[in-house]
Amino acid sequence: MQVALAIGISIAGLALSGTALYVSLRRDKVQRLIAIHERLIEPEIQAGRRTLYAAGAADRIKDLDSVEDAEEWDSINRSMAMFDVFGFYREKGWIPKEDAMALWVDALQGINPYARAYIARRTEREGWAETGKESLWPFFQGLLDEAGVRPSGATTTAEPGKSPLE
Repeated sequence: MQVALAIGISIAGLALSGTALYVSLRRDKVQRLIAIHERLIEPEIQAGRRTLYAAGAADRIKDLDSVEDAEEWDSINRSMAMFDVFGFYREKGWIPKEDAMALWVDALQGINPYARAYIARRTEREGWAETGKESLWPFFQGLLDEAGVRPSGATTTAEPGKSPLE
């Protein structure tokens, strides 16, 4: 009887510990998502996305030069590099995958064609393909692949009145 009680208490303790570990790991992922989200909405990173979008909409990406347009060039690079870190965290499972994409799918769809044009421009200009490396910003490109392109005429993919986390 005492042995059975001891085993029961041990099993309950193990289950409670497992639950606490799960909750702690989930909380850590959410905290990392909040931290990277805050980085992605910093004015400097937002400016890079706006610059990329404006250059793409004006069909100027092919004309951007890292010397003549250094400020724009650097701004776009910082923004894209931050998205690459975001994609890396997501791929590694260090942030909640679905929540992360739900928060950023609209922004990714909005810049998708322009980001791809910019990556192609840098790849060509800098001879990236000859380096033997897989690609420039591979985790960012994975996010772009998954997000896809915004349907023509749509301004958002979110359903009206719903949080992207629902």
